[in-house]
Amino acid sequence: MKFLRYALMAMILSAGFISCAEQHQIDMDEKEQQSLDAWVAKYVNNNGERAIRQENGLWVEISDYGDTETMATNDTVTWVKYNFTMRDMTGNVVFSRYEDIAKWQGTFTKYTHYVPDYIVCGEYASNLLEGTHYLMRNTMTKPDGTKFKIHKGTKGTIYIPSDLAYGATGTSNDAGYGGQFSLNGSVPSIIDFEIMHVTKDPVKDEEKEVDEFIAGDAGWKPANDTLDYLYLDKKFRLPEGETAYKGDSIKIDSTIKIWYVGKFLDGFVFDTNIDSIKRRVYGEVQSVGEALEFTMKENGESADESGDAGSGYINAWNYTIPHLLKGQWARIVATSFYCYGSAGMYRNGSATTTNSSDYYYMNMVNNAYYSQYYNMMYGGYGGGYGYGYDPYDYAGYYMQQELLNAQENMGENVSTTTVTTEIQSYTPLYFEIYIEK
Repeated sequence: MKFLRYALMAMILSAGFISCAEQHQIDMDEKEQQSLDAWVAKYVNNNGERAIRQENGLWVEISDYGDTETMATNDTVTWVKYNFTMRDMTGNVVFSRYEDIAKWQGTFTKYTHYVPDYIVCGEYASNLLEGTHYLMRNTMTKPDGTKFKIHKGTKGTIYIPSDLAYGATGTSNDAGYGGQFSLNGSVPSIIDFEIMHVTKDPVKDEEKEVDEFIAGDAGWKPANDTLDYLYLDKKFRLPEGETAYKGDSIKIDSTIKIWYVGKFLDGFVFDTNIDSIKRRVYGEVQSVGEALEFTMKENGESADESGDAGSGYINAWNYTIPHLLKGQWARIVATSFYCYGSAGMYRNGSATTTNSSDYYYMNMVNNAYYSQYYNMMYGGYGGGYGYGYDPYDYAGYYMQQELLNAQENMGENVSTTTVTTEIQSYTPLYFEIYIEK
């Protein structure tokens, strides 16, 4: 009986501790919300009701309602391009997609492509913060009590309690889009945003980009009669006085060496192994470039210098390079169907991001919305562009910057900061390549 009494007392005490912990958390969330409400009242709504509190505690302030005749972000499942800057409550920048803000912060890198974030906006938050997802997926209330939705051109600011952002852990990032400051846990945050584009069909959008890119240039020809939106210019940089290249053809299982430049359609260089271009674009050569080894296989795939099956390159290369000659320059443009599809290739940085809903890492939930329609198209394309190629990591098909802060041969730990260029979902790509004789 004494044992049972002690056991019962232990159970009661344990339940009490759990109850206290839960109550404490509730109290902390309530206090944070009260503090946020008071802050908005004092600093935002002090001269009139500019920001409106939504049902979940999110405060929304709109400076421009945008083009209300266009598609709303909550029109079933959409893809949204949006610019934003995230700050803490004292104004310190935590994240930003804007180049001018990065320069002002002193965090700008020549390896970062400062363009709007491109995300899926569906039933689940996936790669969106809960607060941003709520904004894009719900009907909001104006100061006059009328309702509105988010459209292309909508600009504003949201004031977010931590449970709709990075919670008790907070977040930080010192690479690329990161600001100078981290966000502490269990504190509200501020996001200034602008909706740049809304679509239901990102595939059609990038096909239009490619059409506009090649328009009026007679050099571009379809790489194959059966492949749409993959174009090749075989006569690019012909020797003076020549009308055609005269090098040897590329045979199955033979290995060739390739020099290349990879660009977005706006001209931004995201990768190259040519040192002179690195120096011109980045102002430095972090590591001496080496020619990529490319081995064409009978199954239409390719292999890198390892020769391992599945270790090769994107299909934009696999489908075009076998039609070229040794000693030839060529250029290629392709939609993401032949590159990195709906998943993209997202950047890495040295700092730790402490929430799975990080802005910049694509959650594979993105693909779920389009899986039935696009699975056949993108299945198996997600990887590789020369896995394991060193010293420039072409596995991710991006340029990386290494800043080493240790002395050689001293046995000290090496501190490395890496900034990589992200390739977003549904991004068409452009290449200039040279095949060694």
